[in-house]
Amino acid sequence: METGSYYSLQGAASAAWGILAGGCSATELVARLREVCAGCPTSGLEQEAAAFLESLRMENLLVEGEVDGISAAPTRTAYGPLTFQKYTDMQDLLLADPIHEVAEAGWPVLPPGVKP
Repeated sequence: METGSYYSLQGAASAAWGILAGGCSATELVARLREVCAGCPTSGLEQEAAAFLESLRMENLLVEGEVDGISAAPTRTAYGPLTFQKYTDMQDLLLADPIHEVAEAGWPVLPPGVKP
């Protein structure tokens, strides 16, 4: 909510997100993906997973820290590339927080730099 961007993950990337929610290493992620995704590549998955994790970190969607061990049970799915889609089309609207940014002037009170 800090950037106004939102994201979509499909297939194996969605399964990876569920696995990551409980906390794991890159090696553990690859092993779990091989368990839940039909048709995983026999080589290159480690590099693809590392690149996916780095992309998530760059978007501040994934941070290192302590975990509570609770993860979503990934649904069995066919393997597809570990990618996500980033959407920025509603940034201005999402950054104009109508719940927290109401002032005497009314809504919306836009943060500095956000165009009306």
